[in-house]
Amino acid sequence: MGRKKNKSPRPKTVRKKAAGKKTTLREHPSATPPQSASKADEVLTKARQLYFRKDFDKAIPLLLRLDETEDFKDDVGIRERCRLLAFSYANSGQFATAEEWARKGLELDGRDRDFHFALAYVMAHYKDYRRCLEHARDFIMLNEADNRTKEKIEYLSDGHLHLLYNYLGLAYQAENEYGRAEEAFLKAIGLNKAYSHPYLNLAALYQRRRAFEKAEKIIDRGLKACSQVQELMILKRSLANKATVSACMIVKNEEEFLPNCLESIRNWVDEIIIVDTGSTDRTVEIAQSYGAKVYFQEWSKDFSKHRNFSLSKATCDWILVIDADEEFIQDDLPALRQAVNQENCRLISINVFNSDRATRECTSFLPSIRLFRKDAGFHYEGIVHNQLKFEESEPILRIGVRIRHYGYNLPMEQKMEKVARSRELLEKQLAETPGDPFVHFNYAQLLRGITGKPDDDLCGLIIEHAEKAVELADPDNVAMLPIHLQGLHQQATTYIQQGKFEKAEYACRQALDIKPDYLDAIYSLAEACGRMRRFEEAEKYFNEYLKLQRLYDPSEEQLNIILIFGFARHRAYYSLGILRQLQNDLAGAEEYFLRVLEEIELYQDTFLRLAHIYLERKDPEKAITFIEEELASNPNSDLANLYKARYFSLKMDDVESEKYLNKAVEFTKGRPAVYEAAATYWIEKGLPQNALPLLRKLTQLKPEYHSGLKLLARAYFETSEFSDARESYEEYLRVRPDDAETLNDLANCHFKLGDYETADRVYTEALEINNQLGASYRNLGLTKLRLGKLDEALILLESYAELAPEDLEINLAIGNIYRQSGRHAEAIPHYEKFLRDDPDNAEGLFNISECYYQLGYIESAAIGYRQILKLNPDFQPAANRLNEIETSKATV
Repeated sequence: MGRKKNKSPRPKTVRKKAAGKKTTLREHPSATPPQSASKADEVLTKARQLYFRKDFDKAIPLLLRLDETEDFKDDVGIRERCRLLAFSYANSGQFATAEEWARKGLELDGRDRDFHFALAYVMAHYKDYRRCLEHARDFIMLNEADNRTKEKIEYLSDGHLHLLYNYLGLAYQAENEYGRAEEAFLKAIGLNKAYSHPYLNLAALYQRRRAFEKAEKIIDRGLKACSQVQELMILKRSLANKATVSACMIVKNEEEFLPNCLESIRNWVDEIIIVDTGSTDRTVEIAQSYGAKVYFQEWSKDFSKHRNFSLSKATCDWILVIDADEEFIQDDLPALRQAVNQENCRLISINVFNSDRATRECTSFLPSIRLFRKDAGFHYEGIVHNQLKFEESEPILRIGVRIRHYGYNLPMEQKMEKVARSRELLEKQLAETPGDPFVHFNYAQLLRGITGKPDDDLCGLIIEHAEKAVELADPDNVAMLPIHLQGLHQQATTYIQQGKFEKAEYACRQALDIKPDYLDAIYSLAEACGRMRRFEEAEKYFNEYLKLQRLYDPSEEQLNIILIFGFARHRAYYSLGILRQLQNDLAGAEEYFLRVLEEIELYQDTFLRLAHIYLERKDPEKAITFIEEELASNPNSDLANLYKARYFSLKMDDVESEKYLNKAVEFTKGRPAVYEAAATYWIEKGLPQNALPLLRKLTQLKPEYHSGLKLLARAYFETSEFSDARESYEEYLRVRPDDAETLNDLANCHFKLGDYETADRVYTEALEINNQLGASYRNLGLTKLRLGKLDEALILLESYAELAPEDLEINLAIGNIYRQSGRHAEAIPHYEKFLRDDPDNAEGLFNISECYYQLGYIESAAIGYRQILKLNPDFQPAANRLNEIETSKATV
């Protein structure tokens, strides 16, 4: 048997491993509810009674009818409702909803141990042992402190400490902390000697550690103490019977993977049979060093022929078929041992996880028949992707034993050799059996794996064979249904790669009409909706995927179906984070990216996305944590170094900022964002000449990156190279002719070059596109002024002043126009506005003084001239005018 935990039995389908005893969270009938005469308390009292009678289906709707805002006078009752709902849903097997209510309870009171207990239970069911461990530890800490609130609370977890220690043992075991696991299981047994699960789990742990004598002793101890002993008896028989197993393999040039494979089986299989089909490396030497029986056959381009030859050499009771690039998960040995010691079973299906060797990320999953009795006479057919042949009526035992397969993450040369070999054989099969849907499916699957970015021709070929597989595979035939569904999903993923999202959606919905819980179709439907910017629908389907995936148990999968997204919670959270970023919801994106890291330690650019969010918030201390995480795994990351430069910039450390900015440029392989950020930094630092070489390189490497061209033009302008700036702006505008701001910048170049007529025309074009572009009103007004068109200039500048009242300097220009037109009284208010911001400006003081002079306010004008001369004794126009006034007074 595998690791045991408390769980509700699932509906029975085909034969599978025996379900354990259903152990509920409720075994404490003495608990009494809080006493109160309110409506809510009456309902809570009734719900508690129903809970302790295990009448969860009545307790739940009763509790849900309560309204938190109207029926409760304080949080005590709300917390009690959360408690009862969390435990009732958990005991009903509705774990996702139980989790929601338990988390809601923790939000109300993080020190309420019941909610930690419920979450430990739920996480143990999910096999999320890291979180199980967290909540179990929190519960034990609170329990030992006897942390009860002032209100009288009868905890639903009271009397269940043995269950908690059983969860804790499972969690420690998953973390490979075997000593602590043993201690926890023994503690659970000590707390409740009649509870069978910790005996089973501890015996399995001893078996896994090859401590068979200890396993036998703990089983015997459980048999004496427990009333439920059926599974203990099965485990005892499995230890006594010890059926023999032959591991059968075919290999060629597998020196890289073979040691890992053989290491995972050497200590428990009874013989290793290896058929070598022409290795030229150390494969045979490695096999022999592990005591394998090695046979040689020349490669015949027929996998089944060599596979069947390996079976013929086996001498044990059972045959395990395993490949050199696979690894048996030794934690599952007790479950395998128990399965092969059953007398009424000849075929066993296990779980194969295709995994990334470096990260252990699961890239796909499939149930696969890998164990069968030698004396059954089963054999393989098919020259490639060979299938085991047996009668349809033959029962199959599904167990949770795992094998990891690493052979899909190969160096490109090895990968293409493997693809070429398989493609040759599949094309031969297609020619010989064009009506076989399995061959069309396998061909489409092979083509789909060649590259992550297939061209249109390759996509067309994938679609052609996927459609043929769907057409030929009758979905009403259970054996053909997986091919039909997978063919639809092959179409969906290929259409997504082509950007044909509506077709992808249609293929997914076809699959979901047949199998509504098909995880791959739900995931890809969410992705297609997201790509079509239907964000609400995308989030809905990603969350539906997460809910169903949480409940998915691969050992109970009845279809022989490959799941690409069977265990892709991290990818779903990542996609949800991207969706929130696209909607400028950085808080939501942050939450989802953090959930990614809860699922997997390292995934794509999650560290960088979180760092970017914190940098945008001007929170450098949070940002640097994730920047350093990225640099630890990828020290030459251009973006990580760029973000570190931004971190030091926020810390006002220009020296370190420039250091990492230069590193980012050094490490980048043409990433536009790096060149753009570095160039922007130098421009904003007032050193545009440093930006020019970066931007010239960017526009050479990525001529289609138009933002780089626009920034190059800005750098030219900042260095007063107006002709070059004009040319770059004009080139950019050939692609983006409706960019009003860039038209304004182009007009600025013409203005600086003295071409006022052209500047006039281009500023006008900018305003025709965007009549709210204040800068163009200003610049066009100044241009009209240069052209002597005073009335037009005045209208434009006054329009600009309304759009940008904070730009007081423009009042100087408006005042000048009025003064030049002889409208001195109208000029004065504008000069006054200007001088409020800059009272010592000599030009403004002189112009307003001139207006007073022309209007006959000679003394007011004289005050202004004297003020100017105090500020600047060499300001000759003011001195001349003041001399005129003094001379005029003397004459009079």
